[in-house]
Amino acid sequence: MVDRVLGQLSLADGLASSDETIFDLIAKELDWAPIRTLLGERSGPGSGNTSYPAEPLLRCLLLGMWHGLSDPALEAQIRDRLSFRRFAGFSLSDRTPDHSTLWR
Repeated sequence: MVDRVLGQLSLADGLASSDETIFDLIAKELDWAPIRTLLGERSGPGSGNTSYPAEPLLRCLLLGMWHGLSDPALEAQIRDRLSFRRFAGFSLSDRTPDHSTLWR
């Protein structure tokens, strides 16, 4: 299985950006490198579907915990809210994880 590559921010992402949110401040303050190292790779040897990298999934789960969202509600909010997408690391053109991926 191979980790999914999340897209580079595009012109549309730049135009759709809003004011700095609390999530932007958290993302700047936290040193994600040690967390990324601790999480490691999610993909294993062999073929299979691509998987989301561990860090964006962790960021999604943090958003869900901070807002008391169920997995289906978190899926909907990640698709709908620019601040959630930006914090999790998804561009406007990236596919976001569905509720079953977040649950697993």
